[in-house]
Amino acid sequence: MGRSFRLFLAVLGIVAVSGVAYGEAEERGYGLRATGYGAEKRATTAWSLGAGAWRLQASASASASASASASASASVSAPPKKVADTVAGSSPVVARARLEVIRAVTYDSAWVEIPYPNGDLSPDRGVCTDVVIRALRADGIDLQRLVHEDIHRRPTAFPTVARPDRNIDHRRASPMLAYLRAHATSLPTTFDDKALPTWQPGDIIVWSFHACPSCNPDHVGIVSDRKGPRGVPLVLHNIGPTPSEDDRLDAWTVLGHFRTLKTASK
Repeated sequence: MGRSFRLFLAVLGIVAVSGVAYGEAEERGYGLRATGYGAEKRATTAWSLGAGAWRLQASASASASASASASASASVSAPPKKVADTVAGSSPVVARARLEVIRAVTYDSAWVEIPYPNGDLSPDRGVCTDVVIRALRADGIDLQRLVHEDIHRRPTAFPTVARPDRNIDHRRASPMLAYLRAHATSLPTTFDDKALPTWQPGDIIVWSFHACPSCNPDHVGIVSDRKGPRGVPLVLHNIGPTPSEDDRLDAWTVLGHFRTLKTASK
């Protein structure tokens, strides 16, 4: 075999080996690419599962949050059991007056046009007289109508009313006092041992913030069925910013202590 032919065979051998090596390398490379794709696919699947788990977790968290919010909302909107029990066990007048406290009605003395009769402003607004007006309506007594009609019948008995206004006259302490003096049972205005038992739940009290003779009707309230540590009944009233039930029955000058006919008959 000549030298040239042997050289030719050697070259062929190198090319074959190189081709096999390249093929193996390419195959390994493809295998690596395939492995990489598989890894990528596994990673994608894992991400999808992770995302699903996240969505499931997020959904569960949202459900738990909504449930917690609903529970919190329910606990906030529902009054404490002892308050609800007290309202349920009280007379209609006292229970309705206490509802003003529970609702935390905002003190607002603005003039508001309201229906007639049995008209009322927004239930989240009111003044001291609205505590009494709303409480007595639980006993079937509409002071709006009664005071308005009495003003027309006896205008001189209402010196602070220049022109009758059924939207506001009954919501003022002075006309309310004038009406009660004429149409309700007047009771003792002191707090000595003999008079104290006459202060009964549902009674109406009218105060002045000043001593007489400079005493004009400034404030009204409803006697509570609870007593303070002194043994004096508490009072339900709205002196601002919201109604309260507290130990202020004898805090100011008492101009009147009244019991309506319906309340007195019970």
